[in-house]
Amino acid sequence: MKREISIKLKTQILVDFLNKRTLTQKETEELGFIKEAKEFRTMTLASIIKRPECNIKTVLKFIDKDYNKNVLENAETYIKYEGYISRYLNEIKDIEKYENKDRQKRKWDNDYEKMV
Repeated sequence: MKREISIKLKTQILVDFLNKRTLTQKETEELGFIKEAKEFRTMTLASIIKRPECNIKTVLKFIDKDYNKNVLENAETYIKYEGYISRYLNEIKDIEKYENKDRQKRKWDNDYEKMV
């Protein structure tokens, strides 16, 4: 159990780092993103991982060697799919909101029927 928490915590720390760490123009060129480097676009490590042709191995040289394979894979999965996950969680919230309104309406209908 303690190891599981440690992996989750390390994954979150790594994801935060990948989202915040921006590349210099030279680093961007080294990774093969010449067009972006010439246009002086700011790129984070996470923005590179999100690309279909890239993965965590693409940016591995910018990451501490302290992370094990599970943490690296979890971070990559989270970054690549965070948009989908976020939309899915928002849909769940919307459904719950609708169900709560429906429950309130049914409760009110029941109360009204008791009064009549």
